[in-house]
Amino acid sequence: MSLMASTNPDSVTCEPGNGGDIFVFDTDNPQDVERASQFFDLKLNEGYLAFYVDAFDCTDAPMLTFDPKSGSIIYEPPAKAAEAGSLTA
Repeated sequence: MSLMASTNPDSVTCEPGNGGDIFVFDTDNPQDVERASQFFDLKLNEGYLAFYVDAFDCTDAPMLTFDPKSGSIIYEPPAKAAEAGSLTA
């Protein structure tokens, strides 16, 4: 699900169906955090881009390193990542 948000928080729009997926994990559970970290590394190695999720389940800033406090991550597939260009730390 590819998600987009406007700059006005009162008129946020999300457009599902374009390829990304939201991954949710429990930040208070060390095993969940470890699995989320491993999944993050796996997806990035496969060419996916990772994004923070805002309060409306829309993409926010790119996540270049795993953030164990985020609780949710949007992964854009490689085809969408290629369209967006490469991100570097």
